[in-house]
Amino acid sequence: MEANTFGVLYDTLLGYIVQGVKYSFALFVLAGLYLLYRFFFIPYRIKKHYIKHSVACSPRDESYNQFRRSTNKNVERCKDFKLYFQKTWPHLELCSIKSIEEFQKKVPEDFDRSDHFASYSYQAIQDAMCFQTKDDESKPKMYHLSKCLGVSFFLSKMPLIASLILRRVNTIRRDELVDFLKYSQMITLEIMCHILFGEDFQEKINYAHYRHADGYVETCSYFTLFPRILEDSEAQRDDIKAHMFQFLSKNYAIDPFKRNMYNITEMMRILTDFTNISTDKNSIYKILSNSEDYSQHEAFVECVSFLFASVETLPHAVCSILYQVRKSEQIYLKLKQDLRHLEDNFKQVDAEHLKEQLDSCDLLTYIIKEGLRIDPPMVQSNLYKAVESSAEICGVPIRKDTLVSVNILAAHMDPDEWENPSEFNPERFNPLSKDFMRPDEKKGQRSNYSFIPFSVGKRSCLGQSLSLNLLKIFVGQILASYDYSLEGSQEGQNNLSFCRMSKNVLKLKIHKGDY
Repeated sequence: MEANTFGVLYDTLLGYIVQGVKYSFALFVLAGLYLLYRFFFIPYRIKKHYIKHSVACSPRDESYNQFRRSTNKNVERCKDFKLYFQKTWPHLELCSIKSIEEFQKKVPEDFDRSDHFASYSYQAIQDAMCFQTKDDESKPKMYHLSKCLGVSFFLSKMPLIASLILRRVNTIRRDELVDFLKYSQMITLEIMCHILFGEDFQEKINYAHYRHADGYVETCSYFTLFPRILEDSEAQRDDIKAHMFQFLSKNYAIDPFKRNMYNITEMMRILTDFTNISTDKNSIYKILSNSEDYSQHEAFVECVSFLFASVETLPHAVCSILYQVRKSEQIYLKLKQDLRHLEDNFKQVDAEHLKEQLDSCDLLTYIIKEGLRIDPPMVQSNLYKAVESSAEICGVPIRKDTLVSVNILAAHMDPDEWENPSEFNPERFNPLSKDFMRPDEKKGQRSNYSFIPFSVGKRSCLGQSLSLNLLKIFVGQILASYDYSLEGSQEGQNNLSFCRMSKNVLKLKIHKGDY
């Protein structure tokens, strides 16, 4: 009897095991078929579609340093578009002025912002706050935000901005070789935190907790936490799990996404605590949250998003401009001569007078614009997705769900719009200069889409006025108050890029200052 019972149990268990193996094998086969379909069949079909229309296809890592080194060849090869695959997802880059012009007319009707492979830090902010704004609701909000970021607001914050730059740069020891990108990031972070959330930020912000990859939780300052979040967000963009297991990564169910969400949530908690105790009523957060267009929740998310965008771009622009200026001794000395009389003004700031003097320094304006042209901090715009299968650009049908972005650098390096585009020449932006117009054989004024460092159209950067003013005071103060030199190896290099994708850092020595 016992033997029979044991035999029945054995047969039943064996049956379950065999059945489990069959189901596991079936799931394995289905998973394999899905991966083949997702990673090979779909990309092949899409690539075939675009090749039929003579769209240049290339791997992603061919990228921007090559583009800058062989401009004419690349512009001719890319023509209107360049197709590559971000991991296995089709991504169409618009490279010609004509394609960019056609594209911006169709935003947001045929193409709209995509969160697919978007900045993970930005997307995590939205997810951490469970926040989403409909397009029709965002229009009055965008208008109100752009109004807040105008000249009058900047003037009210100029003394604070100048003092923060001076204090941080004065911590650099004389003739010490430093990574100025890190200093620029720290200065930008401090400036933006103070003007977005409150001038009492430094005094009242709490300590943070940062979770490392091994699970260890470290107590650190907010100004240590934030740069680490940026580094982690950039690293996870290329993590293979983000592409193979999109459902798990987008829901932060696996590391590193789960860990990064913990750190971003910690950062949001600290900022929320600070906004509850800050007494500064003139911060952008307080102005927005007290308006009719924004709730406190919406104002907070808007400010945090703007904080990330600023710290991810402005320091790269500062480093690029300082590098390009120092490469040309003639431009460097001329600009220092034009700005030398402003040194004392940066220490005892009369905002309106200083702003007027900075604006009157035409060479500074030309240099900043030329720096943004030759080496924009973002070499491509945010991602858009084709929402209609009927959309066409330059006669090419764009398949629905194709990711689309504007190649900003391609527009800035178009030889039909710019003579010797790889050469740093601030006179391109001087209306009285012969270099202000297009090359001789083309004649006439340049296209409005030949200079687009803040992207283009209805989705362009709302903070471009504030960013340009910050660049003026940042670069102007460095040149007026200090002498600096590049590291020897960088001084000998041409066309060194400091855009976000380049991974280069600016190494320089400060020789003179108010120490």
